[in-house]
Amino acid sequence: MTLGLKIELSAKPMMADLVHWHAQDLTDNVNQPLSFRAAAAHQARSFTMHTWTKTFDDPHPEQAAMALLEGLEIGANEITQKTSTTPFSEVIKDAGQKRKHAALYWACLVLEDKMETLVTDIELYYLETSRNSDVEATKTFLRKIQKKYISAHESFMKGVDPYWTKTP
Repeated sequence: MTLGLKIELSAKPMMADLVHWHAQDLTDNVNQPLSFRAAAAHQARSFTMHTWTKTFDDPHPEQAAMALLEGLEIGANEITQKTSTTPFSEVIKDAGQKRKHAALYWACLVLEDKMETLVTDIELYYLETSRNSDVEATKTFLRKIQKKYISAHESFMKGVDPYWTKTP
């Protein structure tokens, strides 16, 4: 009998959801349990940073358990190495995932104080993906989104908004 084992490890900065919730006017979410960040409907989805697979011929439970631990250790080390040397927004961008994980990417840009990149990227995103033929309406909408992220940035950078101090 052949058994396959696959591990996918995802990660995101802990503050990413706080930025996203602030920008989306969902500040009540901060009072939810920590597990809410993994399973919430309105979250900045984590980014899969490591996938590991192993196939066993005639596996024993101990062998599978040891392989699982090995895969987790390899993945954790890889993620730690990537994120300790590269800003998270760059990790997402370098993996070609900034459109799929736009909310996470934008939250990371706020946390990394890269506001010019944020404003430009939001504009490009909405102009590229909008199905609205009314360009002015699209631009008005994207300015609204940009302002929300700028507001989140200002609150975060000042550190005076009590919202930022309620991290579970």
